[in-house]
Amino acid sequence: MIKINVESTETRQRMSKANKPYYKQTGWAYLVDRDGVEEPHPTKVEFMVEVSQTGQPLPLPKGRYTINPSSFRVDRFSGLEIGYLNLSPVREPVPKAS
Repeated sequence: MIKINVESTETRQRMSKANKPYYKQTGWAYLVDRDGVEEPHPTKVEFMVEVSQTGQPLPLPKGRYTINPSSFRVDRFSGLEIGYLNLSPVREPVPKAS
C-alpha cells in the first residue's frame, strides 16, 4: 500500500491548454523499491483536487491517505495505469483499552 501524507490544504491554480483553471495540492508519498522496501524519505507529489459547483477548489484535509482502487484503469495497450488520482483516508487502528 502506498501511503501519502497531506500536510497542507494549500492549493495552486494552473491553467489547462484550453485555458481552463484547475487546482493542485501537494502531498508526500512513501514509495517502495523493486524489492518492496520502503524508501528512507518521502517523495513530493502533486495531485489534482476536485472543484465545487462554484469553481472553488476542494482540497483534501491534512492526514494520511492511500490510493483508491478506482484510480486505476487499463490503457489502450492493455497496460495498467493511474488515471485521475483518487485518495482515500487511511483508517488508523483504534488503540485497545488496557
